[in-house]
Amino acid sequence: MSDRRTLHPHQFRALDLMRQSWARQRANGQPIRTVVQAPTGAGKTVVMATTARSLILNKVRPVGIFVPRKQLVDQTVSQLEAAGIQPGEIGVIQGDHKRVKPLADIQICTPQTLQNRSIPPFGLVMVDEMHEQFRWTRDLIRHPEWQNVPFLGFSATPWSKGLGTYWNDLVVPATTQELIDDGYLSPFKVFAPPSGIRPDLSGVATSNQAQGLDYVVGQLSTEMRKAPLVADAVSTWKVLARGRPTLVFAVDRAHADALQQLYCRAGVAAEYIDARTPMNEREEIRLRMERGDAEVVVNIA
Repeated sequence: MSDRRTLHPHQFRALDLMRQSWARQRANGQPIRTVVQAPTGAGKTVVMATTARSLILNKVRPVGIFVPRKQLVDQTVSQLEAAGIQPGEIGVIQGDHKRVKPLADIQICTPQTLQNRSIPPFGLVMVDEMHEQFRWTRDLIRHPEWQNVPFLGFSATPWSKGLGTYWNDLVVPATTQELIDDGYLSPFKVFAPPSGIRPDLSGVATSNQAQGLDYVVGQLSTEMRKAPLVADAVSTWKVLARGRPTLVFAVDRAHADALQQLYCRAGVAAEYIDARTPMNEREEIRLRMERGDAEVVVNIA
């Protein structure tokens, strides 16, 4: 392994709080089930990489890292390598991914694939975006044969209904405001549509999902695609954000398509990405955005 990166204070604090959490749960006779809440941009993957490196050096292997979507597999691999993990130490269990390495010390896995495979004898499991609560992962956390295996969950928003049934402790190394004050995150401004064109969600149905109560996507998309609201999103962007590379998050493909078309009709160089966008096309879009050839990228989740 290469030399570890110098960690920021809040990342050291995350490691310390995790160790304290483990000690408390052991003292109480509980299985180790700790959630680390940290804002987007706090460097959770660096904390994960540092944890994995320490465990491997102490002969705790393999380490499993569960990610909820295949699009996050290569991103996680890249982040681990940037954090000092060597490529040969990382394997992938996802479909027919080219980086299959059954003997690698760290395995990046999607639950969707792993539930149909033989599960490696993980010495520790880290669950990224743990608030998404895949049923298979929850069942594994509760399975009697896995009670002695520590599970660490990572999320910026660990607020889904029922998390306390599966996880025993929550540690918060830093808040968003603290990271802004310390210069690690940029301060932000929030703008909302005028009251006359704000979406009316009173008639949009909700459904109980693994994450808790949420809007029915199709109905929400219909409401969010109404012409005045979509037009305001484009006109407001032209006034307040033109010249700033922009990510636009849509409800579903229909909403994303409507937004992209309207941006393009307004003379804005807008791209589109969804779960079906091939990786080589994603990379081309990323490069166009870095060069300034693309001003806006519309995406879903």
